[in-house]
Amino acid sequence: MKYVIILSTFFLMCCCSSKNKVVKTEKKAIPSNKAMVCGTTGAEALNGGVTILKKGGSAMDAALSTALSQITLAAGSWVSYAGLMNIVYYDSETGKVYNMNASFNTVKNEKDPLSIPGSVSLDLTKKAPSSDGRSVLVPGFMAGVESAHQKFGNLPFAYIFENAIGLAENGIEWNSGLQKQFNYRKEILSRLPETKAVFTKSDGTFYKIGDTFTQPELAKTLKKVVKLGSNYMYNGHWAKKMVSVVQSEGGKLTLDDMKNYQVEWNEPLNQNYNNHELFVHGLPAVGGVNTIEALNLIEKAQFSKKPRYYEDPKVLKELSDIIKFGELFPYVKNALNAIPNLDISSEGRLKKENATVIYEIIKQGQLFGASPETKNTPKHSDAVVVIDEKGNICAMTHSINAVSWGGTGIFIDGVSIPDPASFQQQEVAKAGAGKRLPDPTNPGIIFKDGKPILGFASIGAGLHAKTITSLLAVMDYQMTPQEAIEIPNLGFVNFAKPQNGFPRTIDSTEFKLNVIDKANELSDGGFEHNTTMPGYWIGIKRDDAGNLHGSTVRKLNKGGRAVGY
Repeated sequence: MKYVIILSTFFLMCCCSSKNKVVKTEKKAIPSNKAMVCGTTGAEALNGGVTILKKGGSAMDAALSTALSQITLAAGSWVSYAGLMNIVYYDSETGKVYNMNASFNTVKNEKDPLSIPGSVSLDLTKKAPSSDGRSVLVPGFMAGVESAHQKFGNLPFAYIFENAIGLAENGIEWNSGLQKQFNYRKEILSRLPETKAVFTKSDGTFYKIGDTFTQPELAKTLKKVVKLGSNYMYNGHWAKKMVSVVQSEGGKLTLDDMKNYQVEWNEPLNQNYNNHELFVHGLPAVGGVNTIEALNLIEKAQFSKKPRYYEDPKVLKELSDIIKFGELFPYVKNALNAIPNLDISSEGRLKKENATVIYEIIKQGQLFGASPETKNTPKHSDAVVVIDEKGNICAMTHSINAVSWGGTGIFIDGVSIPDPASFQQQEVAKAGAGKRLPDPTNPGIIFKDGKPILGFASIGAGLHAKTITSLLAVMDYQMTPQEAIEIPNLGFVNFAKPQNGFPRTIDSTEFKLNVIDKANELSDGGFEHNTTMPGYWIGIKRDDAGNLHGSTVRKLNKGGRAVGY
């Protein structure tokens, strides 16, 4: 069984100029007292989000504007208008928390998903693998934009598109990051005339570093969505063109798949932890399940009474094992079936009594063994968190769920078409034909004393680990979001080394050497220096005085930051 791991920024990280160094505490950011927008990438997108807030827009308006602009700035590479979007939203007027799922749907006519061809390579020095039309799923992003705006938007629909359209028409700098990704995909992105035209100038040559990259076809598409609504991309000209092209590339996508897509507004998952109340992305997604389960285990282990994990080797090993349970759950699920009093359903994993049984299993060290067979690899995404002047909070993740435009080489009127089924064949089969594909995204909101104090979201291969360590830092260590992301990071596990129980990847320069050495003695080499699989987390926290504290992911170095007023 393979487990989908999305929202990684492996290629994004490879294309950044920043390098991993020993974590140093930098001067504290100045808090804001009215409103704030925080995101993983896109300074121009974040500035646009703040402009929306100053015009009277809600947190939802600002988050949607930011996300739309992030995609334009990424040239559809690590995020896409044909991708996915998930949101946890606090509405100050009703005092309720809402959860929107606009993830991919599987294709109804795909009867043999296990035979979908595809592979993924993260080696930029090698030829990028290609994929065909069967790898394309039903996108949710634009339907999610419209549904979210209809439910919680204040400003006219057109307003949230203005910045993205302006960036597409006026152009952005073609930078070294985009160039490196394009070099990796050049052959695939040059295969189809419409796609090649996206990346060539009027003289027929490809864009080079320093050029102004314009996206006129994309601007036209976005204007059509403003005028006609998301229906244009699900039952209009764009949808019909997408279906035709995908089918010509061997895909089984139909117009019925597109027009029958529905955004789901589900109940968020909810749990208490150390005098805090969490609301996270709900079922059928698994990211929220992983988050709550890990916090239940941390509570059972009484971490609030223990030294900080990055200072104590025993606590570090224990925390890594707790996080690893969620990461490896799909691979050990069958073995767990035989354990008495353990409910391994998604609903069961949320129960605190389950944590008692799991914690004993983890302590016995009998959980992690055989190597899983998996094609799942890190993918790209963005995260956005917004708090507006009325106290509304939006926590969002959106993703292309592919590596650098994906392997299809398909663009439809300026929109990149990803290949998420090329590495999730088993997940597609398990979900069933024409169904929502579960995802591990985990945006959320935290309350204390009945008041919302934190909105958060994460991306990256190590998104689960980064979420848990950051929440631990905020709730137990009483840190600000910026302080939380600057403590030593735990990355994803290395599936290639089952002999060591799948070692946890870390940047060893962030830890005191004696901590890692002793932790490895306790866990038979359970930690390895490997900076290619980190997670990135952002959050905005309101302190007791009402001030807002955001976070800036400096290591990612793609313009992401917290902007407030």
